[in-house]
Amino acid sequence: MKRTLIIASLAFCAASFAYDGDMDIYHELKEELALVRDGYVASINMAMEDAQNSDPAGWFKARDSGEAEDWDDIEYTPPEKSSLPHVDIEEIPYGFKIMAKHDAYVVNATVRVVTRDSDIFYDVTFQKGSNAPGKEIFGEVFRNDRKVFYDNSTPCKRASVTCIDGYSRGTLGKSQNK
Repeated sequence: MKRTLIIASLAFCAASFAYDGDMDIYHELKEELALVRDGYVASINMAMEDAQNSDPAGWFKARDSGEAEDWDDIEYTPPEKSSLPHVDIEEIPYGFKIMAKHDAYVVNATVRVVTRDSDIFYDVTFQKGSNAPGKEIFGEVFRNDRKVFYDNSTPCKRASVTCIDGYSRGTLGKSQNK
């Protein structure tokens, strides 16, 4: 009986330290998504800082006139494809579209990166084909610090790409169709 108990406990311990390949896949995809997010956020932060150097409302004015609409405007260069083997990224006005597939994780999402004063938020729309595990990992990476980043009873509507002075001024931006 004692021997059976010892063997059973050893088997249980060995199982608890077993290799979990799914966690590797999870972390790989999460790192690739974070690489896209971090590069874009760094670019938008630098563009905001540059625009606000001479005028506190400079970033708002730039977004309002469409000067900060595309990747060239904010000097964003996406990571090399070799760094993103499971992720494809495509430019859209004021953000990007991501298609990712890695084992059980599938996500197809549009991300508009919006600013509220100096805060950055992700307005995410999932497209067909995204599954629950894909949405979950995507939500972990593109998480907003607070739930509400707009107020439809103010000029700062959900569609606004930038708002300043709380919610008192908002802009939908302009498409330059470059």
